[in-house]
Amino acid sequence: MQRRKYVVSEDGFTGTLYLDGQPETGVIVLSDEFTDVPHAETIAKTLARAGFAAMAVRLWGGPDLPPYPDRIPANRIESAVRVLRVIPMVHKIALYACSLGTAYAVPAAAEIPEIRACALISPLWSAFEGTDGRMSGHSAVLWKGEELPYVRMVDTGKPAGFRQIFSGFEEQWNEPGIARATDLHPERIPAQGKPLLMLAGGKDPYWPAGQVTMAYGRRMQPFIRQGLFTGRIYPRCGHCVGIVPESVFRRPFSRMDRQQMTELKESSLTALEWLNQL
Repeated sequence: MQRRKYVVSEDGFTGTLYLDGQPETGVIVLSDEFTDVPHAETIAKTLARAGFAAMAVRLWGGPDLPPYPDRIPANRIESAVRVLRVIPMVHKIALYACSLGTAYAVPAAAEIPEIRACALISPLWSAFEGTDGRMSGHSAVLWKGEELPYVRMVDTGKPAGFRQIFSGFEEQWNEPGIARATDLHPERIPAQGKPLLMLAGGKDPYWPAGQVTMAYGRRMQPFIRQGLFTGRIYPRCGHCVGIVPESVFRRPFSRMDRQQMTELKESSLTALEWLNQL
């Protein structure tokens, strides 16, 4: 497997490209490094072994990058697209985003023409309030210099940190006014003929990603009929669904029963099959 490191500080992202063989599809991987979803590098390695050119991208938390997500331009993903476009055998580019990364993926997939498909794993309903060690009072996500509408976090009275990022979602996404004002509108993606995948666990401890996926699924009915939307909820899984390294399935888990393991395997296969069908 080839591994190429890209440090593009002027564009505000750090990327690691993994290649094995002659892949026709390139996948940009965004994760969040905070929750228990696999990190972008781990996902990218797994994708490369499965026959994709996989670029693990970090927008914060690395050398020469902001330590926390606060007013990070999602349009920096265009730089990762440019890297994949120069690989001669790559003809299609997809975006695979997990957890907090989904807030950056939706505007990027909707607005960047070269991105031809998007997977949202444990998806958010909205952008979230940024943090730089304390809650910033600004959106964590920018698009072309404009802040995306975001859910403000709840003041817990404790020192602010990344866990406080999650404190507002469960109660606020059910508030109709807040939900309408902060909606990411992922239906913009299949509306352009780009396939969209959503996977979530029914027991997500961070935010109700399963309920979010169900709510979006109702909105996506026309695109389901067109074969442009696939949504799956795995009732016994938590935040970690989608592509995981094979080593996970060989490791004894004291907190994961057989049904959870089965669902996790199914979610991983679903994501890989969806990418292979692009």
